[in-house]
Amino acid sequence: MLVQLLPEQIGKHWDEIKSTLERTLPPVTSVTDDTMNNILQQALSGEVQVWVVSDEGKVMGLVITTIVEEFVSGSRNLLIYSVYGYSFISEGLWRNAVEKLRGFASGSKCHKIIGYTKVKRIIDIVQMLGGSAESVLISLEVDNGGS
Repeated sequence: MLVQLLPEQIGKHWDEIKSTLERTLPPVTSVTDDTMNNILQQALSGEVQVWVVSDEGKVMGLVITTIVEEFVSGSRNLLIYSVYGYSFISEGLWRNAVEKLRGFASGSKCHKIIGYTKVKRIIDIVQMLGGSAESVLISLEVDNGGS
């Protein structure tokens, strides 16, 4: 089961959420106090969604999402910003979670669910569910004078 946390639940469990996020931030950012504070502010405002994957009352994983708009085409997509499994998550539980995310994305007028990963298990799950894992994120560091 996938359940979206309310802002007060996010605040109450922020230390655990933050700890998990610090291990799973996407490759387009880095762990800093400012980054973590910004994510908390965005989550409390509802711009970022925090989801808990659970089975029989046990927390199995955490998923962080946000809606992103690609300004050139105007496309809206649900970005899986971070995903983490605390223990093995079954295929059925993944299917349930993805269906819940699809419903949320559809209701939010999103075109696709997207994300970044290099974790083989996540790639395998996406492919098992009929998704694509063929794109490659490229990145080059920018010298911005330390800011």
